[in-house]
Amino acid sequence: MKNFRLIALAAVLIVLNGLAIIPAIGQGNSGDAPEFVLFKYYADHPIGVLPITNVGDSLGTIYFKAKPQLGSPFRTGASIQTMFMGPTSADSLPASLIFRTGSIQQHNRMAINPQGLVGIGTLYPEYNLHTVGNTHTTGDFYGRIHFDDNRTTDEAPDTYIDEAYFELKELSAFANKPGSLTQDGGLLTLAPGATSNDHQLFFGDDGIFTRRYLGGAPDWGAAAWYKILTSEDINGTPNRIAKFTGPSSLGDSQLWDDGVQVGIGTDSPTAGYLMDIAGTTRMGGNTDVTANLSVAQDASIGDDLQVNGNTNINGFATVDGFLTVNNSATITQNLTVNQSAFVNLDLSVTDDANIGDDLNVGGTAIITDAAAIGTSTIPSGFKLAVDGKVICEELKVQMSESWPDYVFGVDYQRPDLTEWEQFIKTNQHLPGIPSAAEVAENGGIEVGETQRLLLEKIEQLTLILIDQKKQIEQLETTVKSIQK
Repeated sequence: MKNFRLIALAAVLIVLNGLAIIPAIGQGNSGDAPEFVLFKYYADHPIGVLPITNVGDSLGTIYFKAKPQLGSPFRTGASIQTMFMGPTSADSLPASLIFRTGSIQQHNRMAINPQGLVGIGTLYPEYNLHTVGNTHTTGDFYGRIHFDDNRTTDEAPDTYIDEAYFELKELSAFANKPGSLTQDGGLLTLAPGATSNDHQLFFGDDGIFTRRYLGGAPDWGAAAWYKILTSEDINGTPNRIAKFTGPSSLGDSQLWDDGVQVGIGTDSPTAGYLMDIAGTTRMGGNTDVTANLSVAQDASIGDDLQVNGNTNINGFATVDGFLTVNNSATITQNLTVNQSAFVNLDLSVTDDANIGDDLNVGGTAIITDAAAIGTSTIPSGFKLAVDGKVICEELKVQMSESWPDYVFGVDYQRPDLTEWEQFIKTNQHLPGIPSAAEVAENGGIEVGETQRLLLEKIEQLTLILIDQKKQIEQLETTVKSIQK
């Protein structure tokens, strides 16, 4: 009996000593509502227990162990741990429940925080189910898509974080409204995160509208809405090229194309022609003809005309832009080109030719009446009127007036510089040269006559220089004789 009491006393001492070195103690019971309780404390023994204060401290861990092999020690296969989350009050102890697995070392797999949010791959979930990492579903997903009733606010992109969000939204809530007539509809926001744009789809009674903007932006800025076209908006006839019949709808145009022939204004182009135009045609842009061009009557081109072959127009020809003919061009009546004209070979115009810009003829240009370039007015008595500058490598002017070689004649009276000086002071121009008032009154100068007058002045000045040279030489001789 004495030995038994010694053994019991030793057991009690061992238990008390174990309680002093283990930071938590457990208590279990049985009955109608059995419990297993772990008590967390910081003191050396339960007497005078201090409150828990360190967030992240463990409240206790349940280990599930077994021997993997005969003779091996016990190994942990899984464990459940509780972690203090704080803050505390007299009536609450916030803690998360953490599920851990790992064949060699335990790793945190899933957590349930004090608010009931579940995290997989994270100990700090922010949503009802917060998963960090890839998620894959191999079976059917049964449930429904929930639409939040945020109908009266236009949330900014920075309120959508890595998510797909469905809402009920009133049209009036948008600062920049979709082109819908719907009072309210569904709104889907896709916010992939990182540096990608946020995209929105608004589902109205009259269609689907989309917009996108920078993810994380404080508002949607000037992001415009665009309607997504569907078969409800697109309808037409086979082989008819579509056109916009409204801002967001397509229908038939006047163009018909079956892949073999093209018809404009007709669904039955004439056989043998690549293009058949049914109706009056005016070309308001450039016209490029790779072969010959033959027009039985008048031709009116709203912009450029380019012909790689010959051009034969039996009536009037009017080109609002450029005219380019790689061979010869024949116009039996008037030719009017409002910009440049380029003819690589001969150009023949029976009546007037009016060119609004450059005229470039690689061969012979024949205009039987008058030509106007840069103007539509030809003064009476003139064959060519040019409103602008003229450039050429050589210009020959035939004159009936005598060329001023008479200045160098023996009997020519040499000019007197004193008389010239007095004339210039009185009239403000050289003698024999038209004044500015005379040039303005006559509407310009005559090139040939002006060249004659200028040459006359050059020759007169040459005579004056010769006389001055003789006088200088005489003065030099006199000075040298005096110096001796």
